[in-house]
Amino acid sequence: MADLADDIKVEVQLPPEEGDNLLTNTSGQYGAWQWAPDSLTTNVTITGDPVARTIKLQRGGTAGSTGIWTDPLPVTPGMYANARVDLTAITTGHKVTLGLQFYNSAYQVISWHYSSPSTALDTLAFSSVTIPGTAAYARLFVVLDKTADPNPDTGSANANALATFTKAMVTEVTGAGLPSVVRTNLMPNGGFQYSTTGWTVGQNIASISRFEYVGGAWVLRADTSETTLSNGEGCYVHGPYVSDIVGGENYSLRVDVRVDVMTDGHTLEPTMYYCWYNDSNAQIGSCTFVDSGVTDGSWVQFWRIITAPAGATKLRINPGMRHRGPPILVAAGWDFDVDSVSVVQSSALMPYWDGDTADTSSHVYDWTGTAGNSPSTRSSVGAVEYVEPDEQFIDVTGGYNQFTIERDELDISTMNGIVVDPALSPARADSMIKPGRGIRVWAYRPETEAFERLFTGKLGPCSVEYDPLEDEKRNKLKITVTSTGRESTLAQASRPGVALTAAGLPALALSSAGVPWVVDGSTAITPATSVADNESASALDQVALTRDTVGGTAWIDPTGTLQFETTLGAKSTGPDTMGPADYSAAGLKVGFSTDNLINQVLVTRLIRASDGSTEERTAGQTYEDGASVREWGAHSYPLTIASTPGATSDAEVAAQRILDGNATPTLAIEQVEVNSADERTHAFHDLYDLVTVTADTIDGEVIKALRIARRKDEFTTEKRPGGQGRWRTTYGFKVEGVVASPSIQPPLSSGAPSAARGTVTTYISTAASVPTGGWATTPGFSTVLDSASDTAALADLGCSYSSGVITVTTAGFLTIGIRYRAGATVAGLFAARLLVNGTSAKEIVDPSWNTNCTIEAELTRHFDANDQITMQIYNNTGASRALNTGSTGTSFCVTRY
Repeated sequence: MADLADDIKVEVQLPPEEGDNLLTNTSGQYGAWQWAPDSLTTNVTITGDPVARTIKLQRGGTAGSTGIWTDPLPVTPGMYANARVDLTAITTGHKVTLGLQFYNSAYQVISWHYSSPSTALDTLAFSSVTIPGTAAYARLFVVLDKTADPNPDTGSANANALATFTKAMVTEVTGAGLPSVVRTNLMPNGGFQYSTTGWTVGQNIASISRFEYVGGAWVLRADTSETTLSNGEGCYVHGPYVSDIVGGENYSLRVDVRVDVMTDGHTLEPTMYYCWYNDSNAQIGSCTFVDSGVTDGSWVQFWRIITAPAGATKLRINPGMRHRGPPILVAAGWDFDVDSVSVVQSSALMPYWDGDTADTSSHVYDWTGTAGNSPSTRSSVGAVEYVEPDEQFIDVTGGYNQFTIERDELDISTMNGIVVDPALSPARADSMIKPGRGIRVWAYRPETEAFERLFTGKLGPCSVEYDPLEDEKRNKLKITVTSTGRESTLAQASRPGVALTAAGLPALALSSAGVPWVVDGSTAITPATSVADNESASALDQVALTRDTVGGTAWIDPTGTLQFETTLGAKSTGPDTMGPADYSAAGLKVGFSTDNLINQVLVTRLIRASDGSTEERTAGQTYEDGASVREWGAHSYPLTIASTPGATSDAEVAAQRILDGNATPTLAIEQVEVNSADERTHAFHDLYDLVTVTADTIDGEVIKALRIARRKDEFTTEKRPGGQGRWRTTYGFKVEGVVASPSIQPPLSSGAPSAARGTVTTYISTAASVPTGGWATTPGFSTVLDSASDTAALADLGCSYSSGVITVTTAGFLTIGIRYRAGATVAGLFAARLLVNGTSAKEIVDPSWNTNCTIEAELTRHFDANDQITMQIYNNTGASRALNTGSTGTSFCVTRY
């Protein structure tokens, strides 16, 4: 048995500490995960760019509401919240508002807070907002609307308008006021205002010097020696070794480079490369080159996030210029300039500073040692300083561990086992092993010299067993741990909307479901319309249904990310061949069974009928491979797909896809077992890797191209002198082209009839007056609404209206909004609110009615059948006020999703 004590890590997530950023996807690192369109915003795309570190919200081809929200963030009542984003782009004629809304445990709105709107590329922030005593969650929201729009909570942007931002943050602290945050630029000399200390000549450079650039700024100027450059070769200077690097951490690297345009017409492009080192200045891995393609003599700003490899303690930056094309002769004295070099530990891009940077009202700058030859700090003063997301995990690998990880296509993965270590007992008040906390399992991969994730999930129930007969104290306490993968998170998220294609999954199933995704290579959310509804379905059900509809593949990878591929290529995360020398003979299973074939397919289509309800329609025939049925007997497969009423061939296409790959039984390599403790070559395959497997059987050699459909890891580790361990990995296969296991969809909701999705907006048709001095139920809306068609349309959405009260007749997720517009501006205060069953659920106060004669309130949530929503307005102007009528006047709107 091998010694695995230091090669396997089990980590449990720590609860957030005071001042931590409650958001994880702050700058698009994970695409659009943790962000969702405003429920009224049905035509908005959200895109996260992990390279540029930005999040973009963009309106589609029509004008309308344009806002996005984070998923609900748990908060602590009585503490103080700080929030911010940095705007990086905004369409001309538009503004952006930042807001924070608080909810109780039933997800009912308690209160909200807005920033001042901004039309400039700056920081939007607010601080010291008291978290209400009944609050359980908060959601940060960003709204894009026209500059002239007075309402910050709904937003109405022009077609194709956009905004991008970075460094989103929500923190909570115990006291009002702003804590100081200190960041350090680790580059000791990146501004050259004192000297070129620490910098040295490199390839093809004769000398370096300080040069006073335009405007009085100092730069490093490098002059070349005479040399010949072939394609790809360059001239470089070497920066000092930047110390205090920590392996695994992210760093914001910036360096500016400019190359002179030569008088003889030759041009070289600014470039740079960086290398990592250990304490002995031994290089770790290969250097990374970054080119620009710029040849016009302008400054190029190399600005990116880089991650230090394991064991790195130093970094060296090497700016220069590079030649592309046939060989050229570089004359002595050709030059390039370098400026503004910085290295800051951060997962977000940081600006350049040093100790000579002028102090501002929000930041103070200092050298940590000698000016021009030491790191420099930036300390926040009176500003909402950005805090990096920092998910903290602690290693809970015990003295003795025995556990099993099982992953199987789109089924819920598990990690269960035993930990023997008294210090980790969940019975202790300070124990880290608590149900509900995140858990990760890592294993060391020798070829990459790094730990790789094997499992990501959440702890379930844990138990402790005390054995009084055990001799050694360390063995007396046995902890049983259970956990499930992120499939369980998707299984707990209710998602009624059915997507016809993979592109619709993020909007209809994955947004706010708690799991990051990559769908056909995209991490964005794009507008989508459901083609059917099932109130009983979960996000996991919808992913499986779309997979079966398009013939795709879906799985949760070891990092906890949902991967969906409509067409799966030759994917492999390890060697793509596996022979008898790679696995144990005892663990090989080769078999032939007619139970594995499918030669009949019965297709059920989910469609939305003309009345808005969802129906299950069975195809009028059973699709079959007649020759296979006659030879092997009937082997049926039930298949449910999403469809549309006008579709004529989708059932046949889906059925034929299954028959083509499964109607003929073959000799199958079903399973192999690998000793991952001694040989890690095949220890890191993911589900659906394509591997060619060779096996020797009684009928000769069998060679199959197979997909990994199941994976099971069994570990035993022991941390003590002479302790040993075992790691056995079992892979289960299916032949390329064979379908995933049947997805059994939950039954359609019964009881109340289904309601259509859509929006109804109705306007008052007769003038009405709002009395002064108190709340008044909405006047002016006739019981017949604006027309008979409005009444029918509202009924289709599962609602009815009478005398200022909307009654929900069919439960579901709705937005109900009211909009009041007065005939003339008047001085005084107006307010609007929505009551649910007599309790105020949303209230908007407008103290500036004299300049803003429109006020809106909207409420988005799940409503139960028979819920009543009362629409009220408050007039404190001293006199009754008339409301406008017609299409630009007072209205209410109901949207069902």
